[in-house]
Amino acid sequence: GKMYRSVEPKQETDLSGILRQLGDTDEDQRRRLKELAAQPEIERVEPAGLRVEPFPISGLEAFARWFDDSSDETHPLVSQAAVLSVVSVAAGRRYVSQFGDCTGLYLGILSPAGAQARYAGIGCNRVLMAAGLRSMVRATRLSSPQQLYALLGSRPAALYLADDYGDQVRIARRQPSGLLEQTLSLITGTVASGADLLLDNWQELGLRQNDGDGSSYPTIYSPVLSMLGTISGVQCGKVFGAQEVSRGSIDSFLFVPATDVDHWRARARAFVPVEPPDEVVERLRTLRGFAPEATTQTAQQLFEENAWLQPTPITVRFTGDVQRVEKAWLSQYQRQSPTIRGLAAAARSRLRRICTAMAAFANPKAPVADQAIVSWATGWVGYCLEQTIIEADLRAAPDDDKPDAYQQVLEFIGTAGAAGVAKHRVVNGCWTFRSMSTEKRDALINQMLDDEVVQVMPTLSGRGKVLVHARFLRANGEPVSARDDREDVVRTGSHDFEPHESSVSGTS
Repeated sequence: GKMYRSVEPKQETDLSGILRQLGDTDEDQRRRLKELAAQPEIERVEPAGLRVEPFPISGLEAFARWFDDSSDETHPLVSQAAVLSVVSVAAGRRYVSQFGDCTGLYLGILSPAGAQARYAGIGCNRVLMAAGLRSMVRATRLSSPQQLYALLGSRPAALYLADDYGDQVRIARRQPSGLLEQTLSLITGTVASGADLLLDNWQELGLRQNDGDGSSYPTIYSPVLSMLGTISGVQCGKVFGAQEVSRGSIDSFLFVPATDVDHWRARARAFVPVEPPDEVVERLRTLRGFAPEATTQTAQQLFEENAWLQPTPITVRFTGDVQRVEKAWLSQYQRQSPTIRGLAAAARSRLRRICTAMAAFANPKAPVADQAIVSWATGWVGYCLEQTIIEADLRAAPDDDKPDAYQQVLEFIGTAGAAGVAKHRVVNGCWTFRSMSTEKRDALINQMLDDEVVQVMPTLSGRGKVLVHARFLRANGEPVSARDDREDVVRTGSHDFEPHESSVSGTS
């Protein structure tokens, strides 16, 4: 007690050197201290290792803090993703990087529940409405190519708020017509690239030939579609599955990891919703070519908003060394799995797009992506990439084209851990498996054994066998071939299987 109560003698701090750095006179020092006090915070402290750096542009940082204060529960990375989505669509078709990149961004928010990230889409609607740009938003599902073409034909720069993108991917696999899957392929393919859309006929837009420019083959020039999608819970397995990787959709998305519930901030509801910052609203209008207080489009704006005419965007010059970052990522991830290579490819291309949109917001008339912008974007994209690789490794479904019963049974076996689970307990605990006939159950187990996603292991007593998820066997360094015990697994009655003695209570 005496040791902790003892206090070191207080020493006076010499501030003369610091004050001299602020100015030569007392007046200069006081003025400089007022300027520093008026600047926004330069650091955010986050729990559990969450890395969030403030925007290097004061207007964007104020914009992000408005999103942070706009709902009962928010996440700083999700708020920043919403800011980038709005800025990217506001700069769409009017700005392009010196490397030829448009500003279209596909950001997928990985959240514990879809409702948690919904505030981001609501905020995007509010700020674009305040800026008079509400027509640029699409908040209902694009379920057919005709709807997609019609959207880009009328709004060649648009923000698609896909509140249930993960669910769309799941439904697309089961839809007999295949329209939704075809639409998603177009969105993540040619539309994501920002290239011209060469259509076969006007009927694809629901129009007649004389409604357009008179040509038989209409062309939508340089469309810019930005997407802010939510992917929650078990939907992640479908999005990171093998089929999505092979289709190339992973190469178009930059995922924002917000699955840790400890990183979400809860607060009491404000009495009056805070309006978007005036500086942000005016800057967004400037990006779209509006003069201060102007409400009608000029002839130049009408020309640029016409999807059937080639736009003449402003080129964003890069002074930051973005190519060095891309080379480093290319070297780091080139020998990884197809999923990781696809995620890294999206990170490299979206890095330039983010820098282009931020530079346009900072200086709409003479945009320059300086080293501060490149450094911030590198840190933000790099952190999202690192965390997404971890999420993909944990959540990816190994066979995305199998029926839902396959995945449900596999997940049930996986919940038993390394101890495994007996077949009769799978019957009792998994309703989908119980509702199947005996022949279909045996065929499903055989398919899992062929795919080597489960293995057959003997119990400790040796009187029965259990099914064990393959990842636990690999983790323990005990790979066991299931083929020797296959006949026993399929032909033995359900009650001849018993769980591992050490896991009876855990699997019952």
